[in-house]
Amino acid sequence: MTATACIPKRYSIIFAATRKVGLAAAFQGGMPASAPAVPASSIAQELRAFGVLGSVLHIGAHPDDENSLLIACLSRGRHYRAAYLSVTRGDGGQNVLGPEFGEELGVIRTQELLAARRIDGGRQFFTRAIDFGYSKSPDETLRIWDRRQVLSDVVRVIRTFRPDVMITGSPEPSPGQHGHHTASAILGMEAFKLAGDSKAFPDQLDTLTPWQPKRILMGGGFGRGGAGENAQAVRIDVGGTDPLTGESFSSISGRSRSQHKTQGFGNMPGRGGGSGPSYQSFVLLGGAPATSDPMDGIDTTWARIPGGAEIAKITGEAIEKFDPNNPAASVPMLLAIRARVAALPGDILVDEKRQQLDKIILDCLGLTVASTLRQAEVVPGEALTLRNTVTVRSGVVPVKWQGLRAPGMAQPLQFGEALRVNQSASHDAQLKLPSDMPLSQPYWLREEPATGLYRVDNPKLIGLPENPPALLVRFDLEIGGRQFTVTAEPMQVDSEPGKSGNADGLLDTERRKLEVIAPVALTFALEVRLFAPATVRRVEVEIRALRPGAAGSLRFDAPAGWQIAPSAQSFRLAKVDDKARLSFNVTAPAQPAATVITAEADVGGQRYRSARVTIHYEHIPPILLQPPRAHQGRKLRSAEARQPGRLPAWSRRQCG
Repeated sequence: MTATACIPKRYSIIFAATRKVGLAAAFQGGMPASAPAVPASSIAQELRAFGVLGSVLHIGAHPDDENSLLIACLSRGRHYRAAYLSVTRGDGGQNVLGPEFGEELGVIRTQELLAARRIDGGRQFFTRAIDFGYSKSPDETLRIWDRRQVLSDVVRVIRTFRPDVMITGSPEPSPGQHGHHTASAILGMEAFKLAGDSKAFPDQLDTLTPWQPKRILMGGGFGRGGAGENAQAVRIDVGGTDPLTGESFSSISGRSRSQHKTQGFGNMPGRGGGSGPSYQSFVLLGGAPATSDPMDGIDTTWARIPGGAEIAKITGEAIEKFDPNNPAASVPMLLAIRARVAALPGDILVDEKRQQLDKIILDCLGLTVASTLRQAEVVPGEALTLRNTVTVRSGVVPVKWQGLRAPGMAQPLQFGEALRVNQSASHDAQLKLPSDMPLSQPYWLREEPATGLYRVDNPKLIGLPENPPALLVRFDLEIGGRQFTVTAEPMQVDSEPGKSGNADGLLDTERRKLEVIAPVALTFALEVRLFAPATVRRVEVEIRALRPGAAGSLRFDAPAGWQIAPSAQSFRLAKVDDKARLSFNVTAPAQPAATVITAEADVGGQRYRSARVTIHYEHIPPILLQPPRAHQGRKLRSAEARQPGRLPAWSRRQCG
């Protein structure tokens, strides 16, 4: 296998690829359950990545602005932690695949970016900024986005990810340049200067610490705004091949960009597929100068961590001794490394590396965990039965399944069961979901947005590409006398994948994550309606059952001055997908007003206000949205009252 040109000369490749496989998804939270039968070549690649601590954050304005060739080179070639921060989710663009626009398109493009990162090996972050179409200037963009708030988001991502180097586009406006692109670079520059200042955004410091990257560079490629032929530019070769698969970084980049299918990139081959040299240049915008490489002067080994020099040494030995024909033979040495890592002081990067090492150990043992349920969609307050399974494929060290924990269980389960090689152990767990458990809905869509900015009630979620799992099951294990906790997200595993799905038209897939749904879905016949002064109009709401025997009452939540009759109506739906349509008389106030009237169903003492929107495309996982169902009422002024066919120039789905 030809070593990639992207790998620094001090590294060598010591294993041969046996299969074409994708790298594991980047860590965003707790350690995920192991994938079944991880190839030895992937384990070796992950072990090499464990020994590298360099990090690069790339910033752009939209989905498709990322330099996927650079990300592939840094992540899959040099084994750096490489991430792309897209300031927006692309919710102001067009959709060549289907009818979804606005916030729905933003959710789709979020998943497209995650699909791209699974290919090129990078990670993904976002701010709360809303894409609003073409902007002629960065000043206009920053005014609409709320510059201070979006800047705080970029600082938060820097403090969370802790990059050594930042790469962005040009912060200088130029003729014809999209204002979003220039604004994203300006925000990157400002955040670079503030992230290390404890006086900047001190509200973040209850969970984060200041972090100062070494330098920020202006880069070319797909990042919009390049370094060109600047004499002071650092020029590097990002060509070559992935040492795991033998695929060229150019080909990987093309496959990554092809995931932006709503933008018409599905049939684009990318930048060819050759493995020859491909040079990109970078110009210093701030921080310490670089002469030959963006990472000049940065220790990318464990030696950068106090007490980590010995870990670097032992990790190097583990890499050299790794036997692709017997990965489990590395486990004793990896457990010794784990003990040294555990002795280090708590740190975001160290904690992440600890999780990565745990995954490597599990993969070497062929140890997998799974938590499955019969139906992926659950309602708050329901009782669930989870089938929990552990399998180990190597007996090089003894493994015990000590217990199981999950929210909603009456008490943790304790087993102390010694696991046998190639024999799965399973235990069922009963739990009851909280009656007030939040419904599954992208965290940035849970509240009505401000102009140009999504509202997020939990600041710890800001920056994440998607919601954390609604429920995690914790498997307590003892491996070679050491304590491990492995988490698994409950999944529905279909026995007949590919079979036509439910009433929404979703196709069954092999695995569907747990979603928390309302027992009913609400839909207004019309979402926007105009009223003449003090007039009465009928407003209809359709209720659809998502659980059999759904019964309760429906009412409207309207502000003072708007009258609703009757105040509430009861409903009872016997079967799933049964529907009822209820009518209410709404009286507008005498004075001009615009309002949002919310439909609210009371079922079993819990109140639900959501609709149900399902989106399915083959290149991304199925998407379920449960937006609050509201009706916009607007009382007409006298001049407007003479034009009953006129519609307002705004709607709740406008962005920006």
